Amino acid sequence: METKTAYIEFEVGDEEKFNDMKRVYEVIAEAKNTGKPRPDEFWPDVFPDYALNCFYIRSKRFADRNEITERNDLIWHFEGIINHLQEDMDVKYLECSKTGNKGRIRFLTGSSNYGGFTGLVMFLNSFDCKTLKVDEGTELYKVYWETQKKFSFSCIDRTFENLPRIAQKKHLEKSGKEERSFRQKNESNGIKLKLHTFVDNLFHIKSFMQMGN
Repeated sequence: METKTAYIEFEVGDEEKFNDMKRVYEVIAEAKNTGKPRPDEFWPDVFPDYALNCFYIRSKRFADRNEITERNDLIWHFEGIINHLQEDMDVKYLECSKTGNKGRIRFLTGSSNYGGFTGLVMFLNSFDCKTLKVDEGTELYKVYWETQKKFSFSCIDRTFENLPRIAQKKHLEKSGKEERSFRQKNESNGIKLKLHTFVDNLFHIKSFMQMGN
């Protein structure tokens, strides 16, 4: 089976929290890559309190550290996300790096059904690291944050992504002019049409809301 290199690119909101995330990520990566997952009771002591409070913890042992008293569609069980990352994901975790205020986690996957990127996105989010883009090796996605915990994503056309920035800008400017001309022409005739912008056509958007399992 062919192995693909994938990555998640994110914006770093806080340098100290990024360092915390990287430390925790390395523990998760070791558990996953060695095939030696850690038990549930091990993990709350690895995470800082602010990150724990982005999840719902079943264990009453850690209730005094957890402000989340019940789970909803936007809040994962802590034990669930840990098991997902250290056991369920069909990946090999690689390095976590940062350049400026942008970070990246790389991983190897040999299957299109490797488990999806939602778990990693929510893990990163608990450390104030907002995912911007995900490259699965086959599909490339742009991530849009609608609230602190809710996001959607769309598939990006790699041809456009690989264009120089100036070429991207010219394409977008041209498409904007064409769209305005098209709208003016049809509105003058009293025709109400739903316009598909250049970005819609080029990126083949198939955006939908992501929710925690």
